[in-house]
Amino acid sequence: MVEAQRIAQESQREVRDVARGYREADLGVELAGAQGVLNAAGIRCEVTGDAAGLPAGVQSALAWVVQEATTNVLRHGDAVECRVGLRMREGRVVLTVENDGVVGSESQDGRAVGSEGSGQGGDAVAGGGSGLAGLRERLAVVDGTLEAGPFGKDGFRLVARVPLAKAAVSEVTS
Repeated sequence: MVEAQRIAQESQREVRDVARGYREADLGVELAGAQGVLNAAGIRCEVTGDAAGLPAGVQSALAWVVQEATTNVLRHGDAVECRVGLRMREGRVVLTVENDGVVGSESQDGRAVGSEGSGQGGDAVAGGGSGLAGLRERLAVVDGTLEAGPFGKDGFRLVARVPLAKAAVSEVTS
């Protein structure tokens, strides 16, 4: 009976985690998927960089950023072009997603962007696990940060930065 309860509780916990979206996501799969979906929607999408060798937690956090950014490009902008770049710089991995289809001072989810272009004014309800707030929560788990806001004339840029341990940096760059 105790074993059955343990299994039931574990199953319940797994279902809650999946429902909340905290399953592991694969960055390589998300990058390829974003490019495919955006190209199919008529938005030229260029992806640069390689996720190979990144720690699983970092890949998962950045994969969610790619997924959310892709969704926002499709739903909330009139983008013609989107660029997704992944690079290692100064002991951290930097993911940049830029598109040319957002006008004015709104974030990709249509809410006002904070005064410093951080996207803080455009966050979803705290703890809601969606939008920019949800991405910040996911990135915080791996000590990452997120900046989001308008750039150029009609563009929107989202930048996620995650520090890498020294061993991970040498593994990725060799």
